[in-house]
Amino acid sequence: MAVLREWRAEIRRELKHEYVEYVRDTGIAEYRALPGNLGAVVATRDLDEERSKSCHFELVDRQQSDPDLRG
Repeated sequence: MAVLREWRAEIRRELKHEYVEYVRDTGIAEYRALPGNLGAVVATRDLDEERSKSCHFELVDRQQSDPDLRG
């Protein structure tokens, strides 16, 4: 059975592109390089512009089942 891990955050909208680029270049690259990695993605969603100056950020990766991943 595969293990699905996800991290969520709320980030400032004006820094969204820089943050996503940084995570793709570091976190995503590292996750994809792990033995047994089945994929990793980053997604963002803008919140209501009138009510919030932030957006949702989510990082999801999928690994083959491995006792070392259990925390």
